[in-house]
Amino acid sequence: MKNQELYDISIEEFDKMNEKHVFSEKYKKNKQKMLKDYRKSVWSSTGAKTAKVAVACAAVLIASPVVANAASNGELFSRIWGKAGHKDVAAHEETIYLGEDEGIFTASYPERTYEDVNPQKAESLIGDSMSYPNITKEIDGTTITILSVVRDNNSAVIEYTLEKAGGVDALNYSQLDNEAKGAWISEESTFNFSIGSGSTIVDLENSTDEKLYCYEYITLDDDQNYVEMKIEEYPCKLKEIYALDYEDPKREELENQVVSSSTKIPFSSNVVAETTFVNPAGGKIKVSPLSLKVDMSKGFGLSEVQAADPVNCYYVAINYKDGTNYVVMESNADGRHSCDVEKDNTAYSCGTLTGEYVMLFNRLVDTDQISSITVNDVEYTLE
Repeated sequence: MKNQELYDISIEEFDKMNEKHVFSEKYKKNKQKMLKDYRKSVWSSTGAKTAKVAVACAAVLIASPVVANAASNGELFSRIWGKAGHKDVAAHEETIYLGEDEGIFTASYPERTYEDVNPQKAESLIGDSMSYPNITKEIDGTTITILSVVRDNNSAVIEYTLEKAGGVDALNYSQLDNEAKGAWISEESTFNFSIGSGSTIVDLENSTDEKLYCYEYITLDDDQNYVEMKIEEYPCKLKEIYALDYEDPKREELENQVVSSSTKIPFSSNVVAETTFVNPAGGKIKVSPLSLKVDMSKGFGLSEVQAADPVNCYYVAINYKDGTNYVVMESNADGRHSCDVEKDNTAYSCGTLTGEYVMLFNRLVDTDQISSITVNDVEYTLE
């Protein structure tokens, strides 16, 4: 693999969802180059000419997404979980040019669909758990404003704006980025920032060149009462750093001028309530209107290593009492499961090293109306 040394990072250096984690110096050094290589990392680098856009991803590759939005509650609910800021997308393929060395890839994108949000129902499900910190940070002409936050025990959604006169240049973003790993830091930026570990969706319908409306979907430890916005300010554009070899004294000189800071974004003391569903083998799913967390170690016949690999979770559906269902995700899986159309109706998903899989929904779920939850071919019912 090209630039293999950049990816020789042990599993212990990845984000862990079950404990607080401090990145090693090796990781910090490589992070900037890894972000530069982000688009390549979305697809396979093994030489194959066709690749699927992964629905599960290692957090190390999405460690610094970005920005968000301001609205009344009804409008906010629709933008984050409804149709106001999203379009239904049919499954499709895109030809991706990765440069002269790597050539062309055909990337397969899954189907994504959204539902309208009933503002009154949304208010009853999560309204008391929304907080509005109104935190503002200005960096080299760019203003970041944190507007609202909501969380359950496994995840959070953060609304914020990114503004700059003359045009926001801190992010790379597009419809295809929204369908893949989310927005990512631009080489034209003079700073790098991150809010937790997750994915940023840019509201393309409501954003302008000078103001971006986006939503950060992140995973959490269950006892977190805040998330940190971490910022690194550089003395030059990031592309000037990227152009220098790691051993170049000039690079070290520039990196020594980086100013790092962090700002705590507090959560409401009201956490969105979750409900527990179980399978016959004692496996559990914790589900809230925002997300679900499934333990893949019980009821699937998987080894400890297999349970920790999100590829072994290939079908998840929430079955409602009225007979309808919400297919959270579905993919073809090596003879174990097949489907005509692959679907990814998550806002973000992430596996843990302990065999759990967290999925943030792309719509609000009324947990009182759930009759059962299906994962692969295993049925979960109310505990």
